[in-house]
Amino acid sequence: MLQDVNPVPVSPDFGPDVEGSGRPAANIILIAKDSVLFYADEYSLLQFSNNSFKGLLPLTSQDRERRMIFLRDLHSTELEVLLQSIYGVTPKSATAGNNIENLRSLSRGIGWLPIFGIPPKSVVLPYSHIFTQLLSFAPIYPLETYAVAEKYDIHDLAVAASSHTLPVELSDVDEELATCMGTRYLLRLFNLHFKRKATLWNLLSKEPDYHDQTVNCRFTEQKKAKQRWNTGMASLVWNVRAGKWLLTFLPF
Repeated sequence: MLQDVNPVPVSPDFGPDVEGSGRPAANIILIAKDSVLFYADEYSLLQFSNNSFKGLLPLTSQDRERRMIFLRDLHSTELEVLLQSIYGVTPKSATAGNNIENLRSLSRGIGWLPIFGIPPKSVVLPYSHIFTQLLSFAPIYPLETYAVAEKYDIHDLAVAASSHTLPVELSDVDEELATCMGTRYLLRLFNLHFKRKATLWNLLSKEPDYHDQTVNCRFTEQKKAKQRWNTGMASLVWNVRAGKWLLTFLPF
């Protein structure tokens, strides 16, 4: 009696049928460590890689059974991100929620790109699915998203995510995040915050000019207005943050 054989799982986004996907015909199979199959083409992987896809390509045999590569260290979720980055495809299924674990999973997948000779910034481009997915975390996890951008030198992502860091106190940058960002991007973050504050301070430090006296606004009233301006601005400047809007103004 024959036993039932469980079918081998195949990635829904990287199956053998490439019609309508915009991908070239598949001629190799990548197998993740959890035994999920991914159909890809050798030319695309070699085109983006500067180390022959970690020395695994090209395959010399044309036999289908020999055109399989077992990637024993890659989980299917990470291999999915790696291939989505290379091919620039959008997944058929809905993407996961925007929690910190999903961001870390994306980061781990992107982390395999340089191992296979693919600079992340060469494939994680603005408006690509992976770029958009990463940026979607910025409103909730601005520092973590900015750190991912630095870690893989994705400058466009760092620029896009930086505005979301403005409401955050720089004291929230812990040692782990600072290490991940590195000195260059950490300095950029501090400069962004300090320049925003300095610009605001310069704008607020300019008190109202005197003008010709009128019946309703004589020199005495103008002098009092300047004093009240300076008092009010001193309080605002002391408490201002880089991303804080000034919504309340003292009446003069």
